[in-house]
Amino acid sequence: MRNYKINILGTQYEIVEDAGLRRTGFDGLCRNYGKTLQVRDSTDMLDQDATEDEKRIRYKETVRHELVHAFFFESGLDEYCENEQLVSWIAIQFPKMLKVFQEAECM
Repeated sequence: MRNYKINILGTQYEIVEDAGLRRTGFDGLCRNYGKTLQVRDSTDMLDQDATEDEKRIRYKETVRHELVHAFFFESGLDEYCENEQLVSWIAIQFPKMLKVFQEAECM
């Protein structure tokens, strides 16, 4: 189990791998007031037929998703924090956007 701290807009959050999430049906959970991001272990992502690569990709996407929730919350944008469609879009598209920004040398 990996646990580590990360700074989100000046607020310390802890990312915790939590096997207990399995019973909730969630892959991840942002606890804004507890300053904790809970994420299932990568080996517990998706179904048993998924490859290790697929599970690792899903794990990273889930961590990004929960981080986006925390960024919205810490920005005072609670209404966006609750918008799962927007949060998922950012989490999925961000790596592609970052690559384009780097190619355009605008970072």
